[in-house]
Amino acid sequence: MESLLVPTDFSDTALHAAKYACMLGNQMHSKRIILYHAYQTVIPATDLPIYPTRDLEQFKQESLRSLQEWSHHVTPFLSGMDMIIKTSDDTLPVAVNALCHKERVSLVIMGITGKSQFENVIIGNNAIKVLESSEFPLLLVPPQAPLRDVKNAIFTTDLENVHDTIPLQRLDTLLHALNARLWILNVAPPDKHPSRSSELSDLHLLLDSYKPVYHFTSDTDIVQGIIHFAHEKEDALIILAPKKRGIFYQLFHQSITKALAYRVTTPIIALPPKKAASA
Repeated sequence: MESLLVPTDFSDTALHAAKYACMLGNQMHSKRIILYHAYQTVIPATDLPIYPTRDLEQFKQESLRSLQEWSHHVTPFLSGMDMIIKTSDDTLPVAVNALCHKERVSLVIMGITGKSQFENVIIGNNAIKVLESSEFPLLLVPPQAPLRDVKNAIFTTDLENVHDTIPLQRLDTLLHALNARLWILNVAPPDKHPSRSSELSDLHLLLDSYKPVYHFTSDTDIVQGIIHFAHEKEDALIILAPKKRGIFYQLFHQSITKALAYRVTTPIIALPPKKAASA
């Protein structure tokens, strides 16, 4: 994972995510971090766009100046990595995918805060919008996440069609870079445990080289079950692989992933669906 992308809105939440990105980049031996700010000069508030009165170049220079000032708070956390600042006149979800393709980014890192804190709702919404459209792995960092190396990587699975739905290349790259203890976690309602035999065989074939520990638990609240397990592990990271299509996608991607993002205090990496993954 040579290049990491950190979009920012210059908030405290984003600053903490940038510091976490530096820590994680050091652990994964990344080579550079890209700090990025998306500004918009055309706001479609109605059917007709509203154009700014200021010169477009002025917006760009103000954004770059803010990035340069903000980056000084991040620089002390770098260790052997280069830092690059970039800005563009675009919406964040579109800009993130375009920049990742252009700069060969391996991981996008953003801060997120719970919905209950009104002043940070916009921050969370931006992160969720990127989550919904990202073609690249996205790490969501809550403000409570400690700035320490990841010791435990928790990969959650519903144990359904794992061979065809797990983006193995992306997962393998991430696990190899982290070099953390791997846990395979399945949380299901007490009356809805899936059939495990064939799916477990596939998981063993895919992931046994990492010597994972398998854990199965029942909980009427799947999100709470994942949160509880993660809280028991020191310096953990949750890894999700939401599915792209079907009924479970609507449940897991829209409900479970969002709920986790807003409720958990452990960082979460959402891998893009297998069909969307690119080399």
